[in-house]
Amino acid sequence: MLLSSACEGKEPSSTSATDGSTTNTTTTNTTTTSTTTATATSTTSETPPTGDGTAAASEGTSETAGVDCAPTGLDACPVTQCIERWEFECPGCGLEVNPVTCFEIDVGCAYPLQNCPLDMPCDRVWGTGYDAIEAFESEAAALCMLTALRDGTAGRFEVLWGEMGDEGINYMQVYSGGKDTVLIEWAVDCQGCPESGAVGRSGQLTLQPDSYFDDCLAAPNTASLIQCVFGFVDFAAGQPPPDAYAPPFTTGECASLELSCPT
Repeated sequence: MLLSSACEGKEPSSTSATDGSTTNTTTTNTTTTSTTTATATSTTSETPPTGDGTAAASEGTSETAGVDCAPTGLDACPVTQCIERWEFECPGCGLEVNPVTCFEIDVGCAYPLQNCPLDMPCDRVWGTGYDAIEAFESEAAALCMLTALRDGTAGRFEVLWGEMGDEGINYMQVYSGGKDTVLIEWAVDCQGCPESGAVGRSGQLTLQPDSYFDDCLAAPNTASLIQCVFGFVDFAAGQPPPDAYAPPFTTGECASLELSCPT
């Protein structure tokens, strides 16, 4: 699905999974999503609700007329496999709808990303380029992350690719509780796209052995670091990563379906 948007050149944003509020920062961000693996359906009501962001629905002129534009009390999205992704749309609920709510309107389950509040041992790792990763915002940040993952350093690591623009940017968070496994969450972040998006998550993914990280750190250059961090160069601007994507510093194998934040 091509995610149309009206993004301006902004830094990635941080979105609360509880209230959907968004604040601009230079270190965190998340957007929302739509479903390819979950089968939950949208919450409906016989009479369209009224209130902020629901004028089009209440007038019966929108594609989502009759959909509850303010769902509450939704169950957690079911865990069906280790790596899951969703895509969403909620046209007609108004531009005031935040991405978290838009996900819940379309998918019918609670927003699935946890946004674990862990400390960041390293600066964000940003692979820059519009349709191909050509460089890093900071290669030192990439080296720091690879070293920390090898050494079992607990914390949150931010990994981004793309450029802030009309298409949005891919933003991934890697959560580590120490050695052996990490939890991954990602989203296509576009502040001007409140009515559509994409998001994904994983269970506990097994990390590569120490030798993988040693090889990445032994004689790094830009090209080798791109492969060690992302595992690809070309990508479709504003589009989510491929189905079942797992970063190359993991084996792609699931040690557990547990989704709890590391402690």
